[in-house]
Amino acid sequence: MVAVLAVWLLAAASTSAQSAAVLAFVQQPSNAPSGGTISPAVTVAIENSFGVVVTPDTSSVTLSIGAGSNGSGTLGGTLTVAAVNGVATFSDLSISAAGTYTLQATDVDGAVTLTPAVSTAFTMSVQVKVAFVQQPAGAQAGGVIAPPVIVDVEDASGNVVTSDHSNVTVAIGPGSSGLGTLGGTLTVAAVNGVATFNNLTLSAAGSYTLEASDGALAPANAVFKGTTYIGGSAAEYVFVFEPAAGSGSSGGGGSGGGCAMAPAGEPDILVLLLPLAALGFGIGTRLIRRGRPEKV
Repeated sequence: MVAVLAVWLLAAASTSAQSAAVLAFVQQPSNAPSGGTISPAVTVAIENSFGVVVTPDTSSVTLSIGAGSNGSGTLGGTLTVAAVNGVATFSDLSISAAGTYTLQATDVDGAVTLTPAVSTAFTMSVQVKVAFVQQPAGAQAGGVIAPPVIVDVEDASGNVVTSDHSNVTVAIGPGSSGLGTLGGTLTVAAVNGVATFNNLTLSAAGSYTLEASDGALAPANAVFKGTTYIGGSAAEYVFVFEPAAGSGSSGGGGSGGGCAMAPAGEPDILVLLLPLAALGFGIGTRLIRRGRPEKV
């Protein structure tokens, strides 16, 4: 009789150990900026009545904003996750607005409803602004701006919001005088709160600013530190001086254009390559005729 009772108790204990009863937060949600990913990932365990994880359980756990929350945001990310070895992991959760929140975990496995769990309270803070940390530098028109332009997502204290992975977009900003268009990858996802733009170009000469924006955050403007983008295509480079007729040079044709020639024996061709846009001339404009001017 005792042996039978012992076997029965062991069987009951084994059955109870494998019977899911409650949910429990293992990794509680942490504070994060509104719209940013909650990190580390939130985990919820399926436990038996003794508080032991039921490792064979693969049912689905669902999260929602819980009771006692004081915020108007919505919960985003993958909200229903199948448990692996009795644990459901939520790696991409976010809440769209600042406030104080809790999360509630539920699991309805067929006819069995497990006892829900409510997390501890956590805070979603306000992301305030974006800021240029690597300003754009001058470059040749059509060339890549180097070093790469870098924009941070910052809080009210100017600290980088390292949990932010939102999209930052750059565009030509106010006060630009050039007629070029901005090229390259103009929208970049922040990595740990930092967006790096490594292939930006401007198609035409001029002075520019860039403006960085990220949703509803306060935008940032970057002035190119007074640097003018200089046009540099091959069509803009010409010989500035040319030999006049009768100068003894192998070149020919045309008058001296007001340039006296150098004394005999002196070189009579002076080649000067300049980007004409830098001097305010249109493409193909000849500055003066070729020829070496004599000092007077």
